[in-house]
Amino acid sequence: HDQKHVQPSEMGECAEDVGGYFIIQGGERAMISMERMSENRPFVFRNGRGNAKEKEVVEIKCIGPDNDQVPKSNTIKIVYHPKNQLLTMLRATIPRIKTDIPLFILFRALGVLADKDIYELIVGYDNDPTYDPIIIESILEASSITTKELALAWMGEHTNTWSVKSQKQSNVQDILSEELFPQIGGAEMNYEKACFLAHMTRKVLWTSSQRLPTDDRDGYPNKRVDIPGFLLADLFRKTY
Repeated sequence: HDQKHVQPSEMGECAEDVGGYFIIQGGERAMISMERMSENRPFVFRNGRGNAKEKEVVEIKCIGPDNDQVPKSNTIKIVYHPKNQLLTMLRATIPRIKTDIPLFILFRALGVLADKDIYELIVGYDNDPTYDPIIIESILEASSITTKELALAWMGEHTNTWSVKSQKQSNVQDILSEELFPQIGGAEMNYEKACFLAHMTRKVLWTSSQRLPTDDRDGYPNKRVDIPGFLLADLFRKTY
């Protein structure tokens, strides 16, 4: 241990041994870094585990600024129409809501009400008709829900929490502020969240029409590597 200036071979050790590991009960243990997918970035993967009902899925694992909770998974997917496989629609999934939400209902719950505004947020102003069929289907699916209150009530019907009827509205507000893109902010940032939702929607549309390539699940730009010291600190914080 204290013999920095002595060649290890003189101490009866192997001169080629680099060290840097622990010996626990006679076995060598090295500490290695751990890879994980990057948070707060939307990814489109060609999913092998894919559902037959889903055509394309963009997923984002969100983690808030204080970085203390588990990452929340938000997805937007292009699904086939249940009655007609030739039609496709846009749906979103959020934690704590048990069904897929029609995309336009989610936009209205975030306070963007007019179909035209939502359309322009997603596709922009250049009147590209490529995505009109899927967006029209999505608009029709949510056509009965026209106001923010109706949208929140619809989502309240589908939350899977044990709550009293009267609390369901506030409950949905909490879900939107805490579970949907927590990295952007809380309830006062709803318009920014709608813009980010539109950005993800555009990404999944562009990927489905091959304007963008799908993301590489194994590529290092899409990953983060946690070094051993960080992992140990995390473990210590949890156990302490």
